Amino acid sequence: MGADNVSKAKITTSLGEFEFEGSQAYVEAQVDRIIALSEPKPTKGVSSPARGASKKIAKAAAAVPKKNVQASPKMMNDLVPKAKITELKEFVELKKPKGHLQTYAVLGYFLKDSLGKDDFGVDEMWSLYKVLKLRPQRVPMQAFRDAKSRHSYVDHVADGRYFLTSIGETFVEHDLPAATAGK
Repeated sequence: MGADNVSKAKITTSLGEFEFEGSQAYVEAQVDRIIALSEPKPTKGVSSPARGASKKIAKAAAAVPKKNVQASPKMMNDLVPKAKITELKEFVELKKPKGHLQTYAVLGYFLKDSLGKDDFGVDEMWSLYKVLKLRPQRVPMQAFRDAKSRHSYVDHVADGRYFLTSIGETFVEHDLPAATAGK
């Protein structure tokens, strides 16, 4: 199953909080199962919702446009002094990060090591991507969440602010660039 075909769901019910990841059909089946388990048992004389009603509710909720809760990233023109731009580009070329999660770790390392910034957020990453002329992630905050939950490269400091963990620092120092096959 490709990464593009993975669906995720997180649901909180009276039974607790559940997270599912897999094909869309699998995730929908698990959510329906948890909803069915958490619904109170019908008592005599009380009708229960028709089977499949939860799917209709979910589809109706999905059709409602979601508010954009994340503001657009801001370009921080003075983040990297002009004298350090070449150093930034060379560092990223040296480390050869693959994907946004590794790139965030490399950029977080540069911010800490070269610019003395202990924490960073979307605006810093957006600005560094622009300086490097890289295509930013469609939802920049998602890379932070994934870098934290999947690899522990970063951790949460405050609302929207992260720092590079010792795991992330070690990864950048010792595991990048990744060894290429056939050497």
